Amino acid sequence: MVETKWYWLTVTILAVLIGGTWYFLQTSDKYDVCRKGNTYGDWYNISETIFVDNKFSAVGKYRCDIEDLELWCARVSGTRCYYVLEETSIPTGFDSVAEHGRTWDRTCDGNTCTISLKSGVVNVFEEGRWKKIQEAKSLKDKGFEVIYLENDPGLKIQIMDFNYTWIKFRFIVEDVKHLKQMLPVKVNKVKVKNFLWNNVGDVREYEIFVDNILDYNFSLGKNSTTIQLQDNVTDNLMDTFVRSDSVDSNYGTSTALSIKDRAAGIYRTYVMFDISTVPASQIIDNAELCLNMFRNGLTGSTSAYHITDNTLDGQNETTVTWNNQVCGTGFDDSGDCNLTVADTQTCDDTGWWCWTLTNGVTIEYTETDNNVSVALKSDDESNNYAADQYYSSEWGTESVRPYLNITYSTTGDTCACSSIQGGTPIDCSDNCDIEACDVAGADIQFTGAGTITVAGDVTNIGYTTFSIGCAVELCPTCQWG
Repeated sequence: MVETKWYWLTVTILAVLIGGTWYFLQTSDKYDVCRKGNTYGDWYNISETIFVDNKFSAVGKYRCDIEDLELWCARVSGTRCYYVLEETSIPTGFDSVAEHGRTWDRTCDGNTCTISLKSGVVNVFEEGRWKKIQEAKSLKDKGFEVIYLENDPGLKIQIMDFNYTWIKFRFIVEDVKHLKQMLPVKVNKVKVKNFLWNNVGDVREYEIFVDNILDYNFSLGKNSTTIQLQDNVTDNLMDTFVRSDSVDSNYGTSTALSIKDRAAGIYRTYVMFDISTVPASQIIDNAELCLNMFRNGLTGSTSAYHITDNTLDGQNETTVTWNNQVCGTGFDDSGDCNLTVADTQTCDDTGWWCWTLTNGVTIEYTETDNNVSVALKSDDESNNYAADQYYSSEWGTESVRPYLNITYSTTGDTCACSSIQGGTPIDCSDNCDIEACDVAGADIQFTGAGTITVAGDVTNIGYTTFSIGCAVELCPTCQWG
């Protein structure tokens, strides 16, 4: 680093970058952009170029560092060193009008919003704001739990702290059988360190850096204690598949979802999402379930079906099998499943595939059910191809897991039929939603400046008066006299 003395410019130069205001300082040897609150070790991009007296260029990738007890974001270019201090918070990539929860993101444009329901924790609340999990200082006690793949009571692994790319352990030996020998620390079964214990109760601390903490398991000793971190909060309540060639097996903990059309081994997938995050009294405009295929087995087109029985005949992710699947082994249980196809996709390549489920989501939402359940199967289950495989909610990388997108329109009070008969005025400022009704011979007068949305079939209206400024959105089948 170049040793400098810092001082404020007489005139502060302002510039707008990445949605924020940046304050420039000048020193004898370098130019700086002043902000507060950076996190040590964070990286982020500045995508524009700023020039100060034609000498300073702040384009590129920066890493936070510490100098003189202050937190700087440093980038070295040639002989000049640049620093960035954040005034409010590190840019997170979030839209300024977006809302966030641990398992969902929502964006709104006017009276229309889209909420994306995720399979696992994608955001955490830290330092007074929501952050993506990749940017959080710590993920401890924020929706993640330790899963023991193997457990030796004599070898204890304690997690002191962790984030998306770093974890700090405390290892403790509590059994004499592990003394006087080298015990390996392994990451995904690959040794990264050896420790020697001489006394029971001795403690060793160790830090490990990875690219995604959820993709790895960590062990101490020779196949002794092995742990993995996993989300314990999700809007994906269930995703699993069933197999006709293993009729009593359950695959709820699999990292893959499979669909297969081979007659000797048919695979079907079942998915359930919690939709309670969608606010009450909305109109569902669109809903899509999206899965990311990582293996194309050439199975034919795949269709989605709405499951009307959200109890799944009493089954859940860890109990459902081929024999007890809610839609029946012959996929013919019309009492629990709507056997009419909701949507079909060709699914002939790897990557994202989305099925439209607007009708099913609308039904569950209107009936105030918190869950929507879907079955996916090949259109022809008598072929002879390998399985198409998709990432499940158990996959470590959250960005490729299943998600459900729901687009809805915000409305005001729902106007019952009785309130609009006989020429009773409706104030448009209430943004009323008129449900399906027959108002034969009625005169309806809309007043105010809001929007009237007709969600159902309104027929036999004799006369309708619209005041200036009242916008009316009519459904295609509405008949206006």
